[in-house]
Amino acid sequence: MSPHRAGLWAVFIILLCVTSLTSAEQVTVTGQVLGPEGLPMAGARAFVLYRQVGVERAFSVVETLSDADGRFSLSFDSRKPERQVQVGAMKEGFALDWGRVEPGGQVMLRLGADPVTCRGTVMSPAGVPIRRVQVTIGMLDRPHEERTRRHLVFAQARLLYAVTDEAGRFEFSGLPEEAGISLRAEAEGWATRVIGNVVPPTVFARDQDIELVLQRE
Repeated sequence: MSPHRAGLWAVFIILLCVTSLTSAEQVTVTGQVLGPEGLPMAGARAFVLYRQVGVERAFSVVETLSDADGRFSLSFDSRKPERQVQVGAMKEGFALDWGRVEPGGQVMLRLGADPVTCRGTVMSPAGVPIRRVQVTIGMLDRPHEERTRRHLVFAQARLLYAVTDEAGRFEFSGLPEEAGISLRAEAEGWATRVIGNVVPPTVFARDQDIELVLQRE
């Protein structure tokens, strides 16, 4: 093969790879949000987590509010092919719910009546509170649910996050009582701390706080 022809083949292969990576399709996910009693929930924050086009291991979020009948519709450009996307809903005063659905599919989400608040403090090794630390929930896990409803992975989406106050405290509300969580804490000048398999306070330990100790970079 001549050098010229070999060069053309190389360009073709590169373009094919780039096209494969960045190819996308617009899909729509529809669903309905119900309250604890099974009635339609209006004004719930419905969201979809999906992979960004052309970016490896990066996720985006698209959101909307449910209408008077609790229904919602979300359209987005997703990397092709996308087998399943994560869909969830939340509203103040209720425990959030989530599931997975194929693009173009429908999902039913039911908010819980007993939301749990997860509280904690970020401090230095000397016990000094650290303010302005961004604490992010990276994953929620319901160990007793079926596979399509067990994990909610936020990855880089940063959908649920809090910033510590002057006392180094943070909190997340609206969590399901049975869910475990993973946390990521990061701040300028401090080494990022990641912890997993944290169970939020339950009925037998609602006053339990999580303590995160950060080390200097």
